[in-house]
Amino acid sequence: MELPTIEQLNLEGSPSETEEWVDRFDLWCSIRKNGTQNQSALFLNAGGGGLHSLLKNLAFPEAPAKLPYESLKLLLLNHLLPTEF
Repeated sequence: MELPTIEQLNLEGSPSETEEWVDRFDLWCSIRKNGTQNQSALFLNAGGGGLHSLLKNLAFPEAPAKLPYESLKLLLLNHLLPTEF
């Protein structure tokens, strides 16, 4: 059975589009599980070059691939989603 793919994250999309992509990524990872997987590597790869570059800057001085997935997700969402006042 061929596994479905996921489109790259549009970093210029709306906040709701970003949240929806992260939700779809979580679902995509859940159907790919058949043993141990590196969810951080999947996230950085599936999101595309723009996501990797952004997270490299946000995570500095750490390498994004060394951070847990939940940390990467929080960095992304905290950067792209509007702050409530």
